Amino acid sequence: MRRLQDLVLICLLAVACSQAQDTAAGKASAAPKLEFSNPRAVEDLGVAPMIVGRLDCSDDGSIYTLINGYALNRDRLALLAIHADGTVTSFPWRSAPGFADISMPKSIFVGNGRVYVLVNAESKSAKQAQRSSSPLILAFDKEGFLVATVVLGHDLNPLVLGVFPSGNILLVSEDRLNHGMALNLVGADGTPIRELRLNASDFVMRAAQMPAAVRGTSNYSPTLLISMSKFFPSGDHLLLVPLETSGLPIVELSEREVLHSVIPHLPDNMVLEAFLPSNDALSWKVRLATILENDKEMMDSQGKVLGVATRPSTRIAELSRTDGRLLQEIDIGGDGIQPACETNGTFRFLTSGAGQGYLQVVTAQVR
Repeated sequence: MRRLQDLVLICLLAVACSQAQDTAAGKASAAPKLEFSNPRAVEDLGVAPMIVGRLDCSDDGSIYTLINGYALNRDRLALLAIHADGTVTSFPWRSAPGFADISMPKSIFVGNGRVYVLVNAESKSAKQAQRSSSPLILAFDKEGFLVATVVLGHDLNPLVLGVFPSGNILLVSEDRLNHGMALNLVGADGTPIRELRLNASDFVMRAAQMPAAVRGTSNYSPTLLISMSKFFPSGDHLLLVPLETSGLPIVELSEREVLHSVIPHLPDNMVLEAFLPSNDALSWKVRLATILENDKEMMDSQGKVLGVATRPSTRIAELSRTDGRLLQEIDIGGDGIQPACETNGTFRFLTSGAGQGYLQVVTAQVR
């Protein structure tokens, strides 16, 4: 009799556990969905345009990115602001007066009513034999007019830039001597102000201490790890966000120091693929991805990874600003949709126009 009771109890527990697992699975899969509206075809683009840069957003919801397929450019590649009505504004970084051999943008920052582009270029005023490439920051207003050109010192080799509301510029480069990241604050005219230290939040130092099994982060070349990071405005401060990686912190910086550092808790085998600027005071919106198997051709002679390919998730993840916990996921409904930013619950996206060979800008809200 006792054995029969035990068997009944085991069966009841098994049914309860099964139901609980089904309920949990149902909750996990029942992510809130987005309802899309106001699609607008992006103007002045040729057939099958391709987004080749990361997405930025301004306060008015305009989306900024590099696009291959701009019909009004001879070489088709352009840095564009895509507005909610589908019109575009071009930022001609290749035509800075007094400079030649201007490189592709190394880093782009949108904030303070400006668009800042970090490039390398040669000064036309230098004698031919003395010409050398140096870092240059081009600042454009929202109408696409060049309003400032900042020449940086030859001793700097920045990979990433961010700009505080004061106009002071924060530059990130590789500190090869100390095997870490170098942060230099310069004035709006490029005059050096001070160096900042990330200390325990240094991406390069942290990645070197991580086991190779952690999504290969420890095998990233320092240059790749830094160049894949990006600054975003955060009130009077800046957020430095590591992308295409996991296990590294999102860092909030003032003009003097690290203010806050949080490591996002991501699902297994996922990396932070995109960061969506938002005015949400409690959470960050991000898009996750899985890293595709590295190609040997994307590694240097020391086996360090030089490039990363990812498969983006079809969901937006919401992370706690306080401790990096995953709060919820939002279903965006399919592939070919690139989230850009969120304001007061309204998201803005770029989509491939249902595979029709054109680009659309759309808005969306949670149902």
